[in-house]
Amino acid sequence: PGFGTAIDANDRVWINSTSGRTISLFDKTGKPLSPPERYNFGGKLMQGIIVAPNGNVWALDFTNDRVVHLPGGYPSKAKFYCESTDGGPNKDSPCKLNGPFHLAIDQQDRIWITNAIGDTVTRFPASDPSKVEVFPSGGHSGKGMAIDSKGNAWITNTAGSGLSLET
Repeated sequence: PGFGTAIDANDRVWINSTSGRTISLFDKTGKPLSPPERYNFGGKLMQGIIVAPNGNVWALDFTNDRVVHLPGGYPSKAKFYCESTDGGPNKDSPCKLNGPFHLAIDQQDRIWITNAIGDTVTRFPASDPSKVEVFPSGGHSGKGMAIDSKGNAWITNTAGSGLSLET
């Protein structure tokens, strides 16, 4: 099982698997659309997954503190962002990711990411992941997150309470 499920505009279901370290794609009847080995991107651990209104799919690599972007929902066009510059996880992530767990997209087309290891939330424009902002999450070990109709990000933390962040 994974910690993410998303449905795109074509009613296809995107599911990640933390144990299989893959992303699977199904049609609305449950028929697999991904290959039998699924999309594995080198066997990296996949975490949260979302589909943006424009059809782009975003997922997280918890183990290596990276963001996986599938432009238009095409796994063959996968791009990785936030990769550590020193080659190791949790060391030098340009996005200040530390165990990225869940993600959401707000009305301004910004990606929000909770960090399960630590007490921060990362945000960047979907159009330019290099423009990173990091905010304190008000607790420790951010897990779930949702964006409300006013653009506030609500984060649940393992230690501490939920928090509304003004956008």
